[in-house]
Amino acid sequence: MAKVFVADDNPHIQRMVEDVLGADGHEVSGVSDGVDLLHLVSEASPNLVLIDVSLPAGDAFEICRGILAQRALADTEIVMLAGPLDTINHDEATQAGVRAVLQKPLSAADLSALVKAPEGPDKKEAAAGPQRQELSVEDLVQGALEQSQAEPSRAVIREQVEAVMTASMPAMIDRITDRLAKRLKRG
Repeated sequence: MAKVFVADDNPHIQRMVEDVLGADGHEVSGVSDGVDLLHLVSEASPNLVLIDVSLPAGDAFEICRGILAQRALADTEIVMLAGPLDTINHDEATQAGVRAVLQKPLSAADLSALVKAPEGPDKKEAAAGPQRQELSVEDLVQGALEQSQAEPSRAVIREQVEAVMTASMPAMIDRITDRLAKRLKRG
């Protein structure tokens, strides 16, 4: 059993993490903003911290650095959560000690894979979740921005938004399916 701490202002994300990882037998706790986050993580001493890149009342990268600067938390794994349109500076994330970045909407399989990762030298690769052939939503958004004309037409923008939505749909469908299946089993 792992201890997991989630810091996200979206109550649905917190509930999903609690439902999925709690069902896997892990202990999950969390907060919705960055106020006193370092202190709370110190008290909880989690194995894994999930932190929203746009967490209110706190700079996510500074919080990550602060967690890992504490001797007792030096081995804590940190995974950053990013919205579909959030742009992440991966170099800064790596420097802050972030192991992986998960794009929202989250899938139950990706969450479970985070704490089922094997120990050893390949831990970071295995913990990054299942390898996907398709591009992540972040990659699609970044590619669309790079390919945009100086003043793209509405049709071009619509095409780019459609590509991003199409890429994110499988994860959204998985999440809804998992939640409905779980609720039906309870009732």
